[in-house]
Amino acid sequence: IILDPPALVKHNKALAEGLKAYEALAYLAFKAISKGGLVASFSCSQFVTRDLFMRCLFKAGQKAKVNLQIVKDLGPALCHPVNLYH
Repeated sequence: IILDPPALVKHNKALAEGLKAYEALAYLAFKAISKGGLVASFSCSQFVTRDLFMRCLFKAGQKAKVNLQIVKDLGPALCHPVNLYH
């Protein structure tokens, strides 16, 4: 399952609700995937740090009662440069 929603957190005020949405999407994917399947989850929200995103996935995995492993940790593609002032 590939989870690649549009940016759910476009400003800092939307952070809490956006994190809940990422967690909810991950939970649905974890419940739907077959045993041994892979879920690729992405966020292009500039205000969601790697740690916050991982926390969402961790919480969703706990709720779904699945064993999670990180197979690959990717960063932004060249078409999504990171502004050093953020």
